[in-house]
Amino acid sequence: MAASPTAPQKILVIGFSHLHRDARICRQIRFIKDRYRVWAAGFSDPLMAGVTHIPLPEPPSTAWRQKAVHLFKLKTRQFDRYYRERYGPLKDILAAGRYDIVIANEIESLPIACAIAGEQGAKVVFDAHEYAPREFEDSCKWRFLYMAFRNHLCRRYLPQCHAVTTVCDGIAAEYRKTFNISCHVITNAAGYQDLRPSPVAADKIRLVHHGIAIPQRRIEVMLDVMKHLDARFTLDLYLVPSDPGYQNKLARKIGRNRAIRLHPPLAMASLPQVLNGFDVGIDIIQPTSFNHRHSLPNKFFTFVQARLAIAIGPSVEMAVILKKHDLGIIARDFSAKTMAAALRNLNREKISRCKNQAHLAAAELSSSANKVKFLDLLAQLHDPGAPAEPGEK
Repeated sequence: MAASPTAPQKILVIGFSHLHRDARICRQIRFIKDRYRVWAAGFSDPLMAGVTHIPLPEPPSTAWRQKAVHLFKLKTRQFDRYYRERYGPLKDILAAGRYDIVIANEIESLPIACAIAGEQGAKVVFDAHEYAPREFEDSCKWRFLYMAFRNHLCRRYLPQCHAVTTVCDGIAAEYRKTFNISCHVITNAAGYQDLRPSPVAADKIRLVHHGIAIPQRRIEVMLDVMKHLDARFTLDLYLVPSDPGYQNKLARKIGRNRAIRLHPPLAMASLPQVLNGFDVGIDIIQPTSFNHRHSLPNKFFTFVQARLAIAIGPSVEMAVILKKHDLGIIARDFSAKTMAAALRNLNREKISRCKNQAHLAAAELSSSANKVKFLDLLAQLHDPGAPAEPGEK
C-alpha cells in the first residue's frame, strides 16, 4: 500500500559495491534523499546525512571445490540454484525493513529486489547502468561462464520491473531490441560546479585522466600517446587501484618519465576542483565490447565540470555530445599515434576556446536534468493513472 501524502515514501537502494566511491549510486541517492526516506545497502556507507546504511558482506573467497560446484551449475544452466547459493543470504538482510520502492543497481541485485518487492507490494526500479548481458564480452572466460547467466537474469526479471534506467541511448536501444524493455536514459552527468576555465600557458599543455586502473581500460595506450608528443605535453593520472598487478605494470611503464605523473586517487567531491588546473581531459576507451563502444563515463562529465577541453577516440556516445558543444577533439581511431597526431594540432587558442565551450555547456551537461527526470519517474510509480502491474513497456 502506498504511503500517505504526509509520510515520505520509503526507498531501499541496493548496490553490490562500495557505495562511498560509486559515483552513479551516490548521485542516485542524492537525487532522492531530500524527498524520500532512504536505506542504502552496499559494502560501504555512502556517508550521506539522513541515509541509513545497511551493511552487506562482501562476497567471501571461495574454496576451489566450491568454485567448481558454482561453475558446474552455471554451465548446466542451474542459474537459480547458483544465484541462491551466491546471493541468497543477502535477501534475509534486506527483507527486514518495509519499503515502497526498491531500486536495484546492476543485474545481480535485481532478483533480490524483485523478491522483496513481490512480498511487500513495492515497486521495482532497475538501474542497469550498462548493458548487462555483454558487460565483459571481451573476456573468453566471462563469455563461457557468465553470458548465458546474465541473459537469463534479464529475460526473467526485466519484465517484473516498473521502470528501467541506463546510461545512454545506444544501450537503451539494445535493451529495447533484445528484451522489448523501454529504458529511461539517466546519464552519468556530474553535479554542477561553479568554476571558471583556468588559463592556458603558451608553452605547456597539461593532459589529465582519472578513473579505475583495470586492464580492460587499456590505460597504457595513453602512456604510449606521450611517446609521440613533444615537450609541451605532460600527463597526470589519478587512478583508483583495483588490480595491484596492473597498477604496478603501469608504474613500471612510466618509470622515470618526468612528463607522466601517477597520483593517488582523489575523492569524488574534489575531482572537478583539482582537474580544473589542467588543460585537456583525455580518455581513449578501446571498443573491445558493446559497453565500451557505447561508453559515456563519469569522467567525460567531470571533465566538463572541471572546464577542460576533452580529447577522446571515436566513441559514439561521447562524440555526439562533444561535437554538439564543440568541447574538444576526436581522434580518427583508438591508437596512440592517431591520438598524438590530433593532440599535436592543439594550441593555446584552440584549448582556451574548448575550455570556454565546456564552461558554457556545464549547466546543461550537469546532473540537474537527470535529477528532475529521476524524481518524476519515481513519482509516477504511485500515480493512480499509471499501470498497476509491471510488464513489457
